[in-house]
Amino acid sequence: MTANNDAESINEQARRAHTLPALGKTYMSYLNAFNFLSKKMNATPAEIAAWVLAGPNDGGLAAYLNANELEIPPRFFFNEQMDENYLAPLMDCWFVEDDIYNFHPADRYITGKELIKRWREQPGIKMKSFVKAMFKQSRLMDIHPIMGGTQWSNGDQYPAKKTALFVLSQIESIEAEARSHSRTQESTVDSDENGYYEKYGANPSDEIYPKWQMPLDQMAEELKQKDPLKRYPTKNKAAKELAQKLEVDVENIKRRTRKTWKN
Repeated sequence: MTANNDAESINEQARRAHTLPALGKTYMSYLNAFNFLSKKMNATPAEIAAWVLAGPNDGGLAAYLNANELEIPPRFFFNEQMDENYLAPLMDCWFVEDDIYNFHPADRYITGKELIKRWREQPGIKMKSFVKAMFKQSRLMDIHPIMGGTQWSNGDQYPAKKTALFVLSQIESIEAEARSHSRTQESTVDSDENGYYEKYGANPSDEIYPKWQMPLDQMAEELKQKDPLKRYPTKNKAAKELAQKLEVDVENIKRRTRKTWKN
């Protein structure tokens, strides 16, 4: 065999290690599929697991086993006998090349770890209470390809919260509604329907009076009058009372008021 033939043989072996034609289809390895999808749409390994779990009938992907050895490779499915690390089994998977090149997912996903980081950065959100409320309202559902759920919705015997998968559109819907609710509440205060601005004789657009300062001063005065010793309340106490009364985020009030306080 000549050197050129040797080179062609090596190249052919390398090519077959990644793709394999079978019954008119060409398969690619998981690594090739991930590299393509990550460049095309910033897909993550966790998302590929979610798409494989969903399957092609629900906007996901079909994965196969031993496509480099078998003419008709069997379909891959997650099962409860696997280790809870749902990324590991994907390393043995193969995908139809055309499926990957033409893939348009029905849903995008983020992990529990990404959700925690995302919502911790949102001012005023108390993670545990907020997420618990979303689960209680059936607006949020955690997914685990092997165990079904995680510690978000089950006990400590289930996989860690960071391994959960969440449908991104659900997350974005919750965030959009939260922003809309916040704007509505702020608009209510801006309208001065309670007479806070008029009572304090200040223009609410005046920059020296931060957005929530006058309503907060009003609440503090009310609390002072209720106190037997006529003590002025702390800023935190006044902010909490005002937030509860107007059903707004207490952190939003504290953030948009003067740092100095009367006591």
